[in-house]
Amino acid sequence: LEAGINVVFSDSDAVWVKNALANGLLSERTGDIVMSRGKFPFDLTAKWGAAGCMGVGFFRAIPSVLNVVKKGLSEGLVNNDDQVGMNRALASVFGEDPIPMFGHKLELYSSQHDVVPGLSNQPRFVLLSHNSVPRFCNAVTEQAWATEVQIAHCHPRDGVVAKTH
Repeated sequence: LEAGINVVFSDSDAVWVKNALANGLLSERTGDIVMSRGKFPFDLTAKWGAAGCMGVGFFRAIPSVLNVVKKGLSEGLVNNDDQVGMNRALASVFGEDPIPMFGHKLELYSSQHDVVPGLSNQPRFVLLSHNSVPRFCNAVTEQAWATEVQIAHCHPRDGVVAKTH
């Protein structure tokens, strides 16, 4: 980012069904910070309704994004997790109340992108629809698989009840 080069993140378990670079999903046409949708960290998801997933993302090489990413890296080191770090950084820039940010509380399985327009020195932040980059693939309809899914980043425990003790 400091060298003026945009950055795309894609975990090795993210399967590219369509070319999300060529069609603009992961580009500055969509947003300055573009992230797939998840539910970790849980405390932020309890407030926002969903969180940004670092498994698939785009970061535009502009000063406002660089500032957020630097905060995210610092928080990530403290919390030993890049996703926690980036979400904490986003919350510090945009706030923990989703209403002023997005205009509503987020839905984990939303079929729409959620956008924070980015005011003055803030980046435009976009949380991608769950249908375009699903994390919980059992929740995606056949129709969405056929028409909307661009990158499948299915959670390995999708549909499995997590341990509670």
